[in-house]
Amino acid sequence: MFFAAVLLVTFSGWGQDLGYDKVWISPNTHLVVAGNTHMVLVDMDFRNDGIFDPGQGTVHFTGEEADSLLGNSGTAFYNLVIDKSVGINHWQLPPELPLPPWPPCSIENQLLFAGAGNKIILSGRDIVFGPTAAVVGADEQNFIATSGNGRVIKESLSNFLFPLGSDEYRYTPLRVTQSGLGSVGVRCLPHVLALGSTGNPLINGVVDVSWEVTQTQPGVSPINLTAQWNASDELPGFDGTDCGIARSLEIGDWDLAGNDIGQKLGQDPFQIIRSDIEFQQNDTIIVFAVGSEPLMYPLRVGMKTYLQGAFNIGTGMMNDDLRSQDLVPLVEPYSQLSGFTHTGRGGGETVSPNVLGISGPGAIVDWVFLELRDAANSATVLETRSALIRRDGMIVDVDGTTPVIFRGMESGSYYFDVRHRNHLGIRTPDAFTLYNDPVLIYDFSTEQASAYQGVQAFLGSNTWGMFGGDANSNSNVRYSGPGNDQNTLLNSCLSGDKSAILSKVYQTCDLNLNGTVRYSGPLNDQNFLLNTVLGGDKAKVLVQPNF
Repeated sequence: MFFAAVLLVTFSGWGQDLGYDKVWISPNTHLVVAGNTHMVLVDMDFRNDGIFDPGQGTVHFTGEEADSLLGNSGTAFYNLVIDKSVGINHWQLPPELPLPPWPPCSIENQLLFAGAGNKIILSGRDIVFGPTAAVVGADEQNFIATSGNGRVIKESLSNFLFPLGSDEYRYTPLRVTQSGLGSVGVRCLPHVLALGSTGNPLINGVVDVSWEVTQTQPGVSPINLTAQWNASDELPGFDGTDCGIARSLEIGDWDLAGNDIGQKLGQDPFQIIRSDIEFQQNDTIIVFAVGSEPLMYPLRVGMKTYLQGAFNIGTGMMNDDLRSQDLVPLVEPYSQLSGFTHTGRGGGETVSPNVLGISGPGAIVDWVFLELRDAANSATVLETRSALIRRDGMIVDVDGTTPVIFRGMESGSYYFDVRHRNHLGIRTPDAFTLYNDPVLIYDFSTEQASAYQGVQAFLGSNTWGMFGGDANSNSNVRYSGPGNDQNTLLNSCLSGDKSAILSKVYQTCDLNLNGTVRYSGPLNDQNFLLNTVLGGDKAKVLVQPNF
């Protein structure tokens, strides 16, 4: 059907059946729908290259085949009804209204999904809902699929459910509320990409969908999001008891932290809520996703210290005898040791044999136990981690190279400490501000005062480290008296036999960390305890401070 350039065409009847392949408003043509006319299109594309004035009428797409909204002009509908059905012989044809990449389509009053299994497929075109426009009938069978670059935009938004899926097979809507009545656009993406908008898809610990949100008036007001998904969208490792909506920082990090972490709601489909999200003036598009640890904000901190038991004065580094004898466990040991209690998400860290195969200054010496403490009350441990210490003194994450990450903690000021299974722990004397980037690097080894109360061992050449000799892991080192380490070494570990030797072992009584426990003979642990740690003074007691 063609309309002449100056022809005004009105449809005054109810349910007029225009049985043509296409309704085409040609260039320079003005088509007006008078009053509340109901215009029914049965298996017909709608092409607008001119001007379409919907009045308060309804355009109703019905039939059994897919239709398209075409043309070079933006098309505004007052009421749009999608009421497609699929006959038994046409099941393979999706009952959809594809919107190809041309100017936006808009809805002034209502979009009604009247049938079953109806989809609007956005490729490159946006669909805009006016200030008072609503969507009726959207559900897991009837929704808008943003399979291209097209967005769903709501003008003057206060509370609106964006009925979206990344394709016609998954319904993952997003509800947005705000008090500032700005315009918000949303596009659903099929995966969670490492960099938010780009990068490789994450393959574990997340819901396999993300939402690209645009606020056209940044700073109008904070927004609240309610995300919805199905159990089938959850990838391996996703923890529904410890998850939340995360905002991409576009550098491979996400911002999920603190009170935004909780338990998913509902019974498939599931939901989760995040409130008071600020858009800054320079924010144009922000990507949000639902996940657990992989999307949690990473506080990064680099630390350096030395273990007295392994320190080699000749090389200025530590020996890696435990590693070279394949004695360093692949799973952190502190979950199984008394006196070490993991808090938060700490515990169960593992290291790859490949990391333990590295030699040289970056070779792994042993596991250490790290605690992140409250800046307002250092006695409160907020989070723990097991990490690795290298020959060069650097404490690194389980990959053997990068700074340690505490996940899910807000950026801010913290005390942090380093503990070891048979050394006295050390803590920062002050609280330091930690972020994801830049990374704070703190070196305990440069001076005695770098550790709280100065409880550190002098290792020579202006180098300090952690006191060794704590065979019973009770946070003090002593040769005699109650709970002394000499007795633990001789009686608990060597069954009272001064000539006994335990070879190739990973033991707290191995005070010099050479893989052997012995009371006498070369490189024995009793001599290290008495003469190296305690300076030959059997009455001396070293005590780890209360952090």
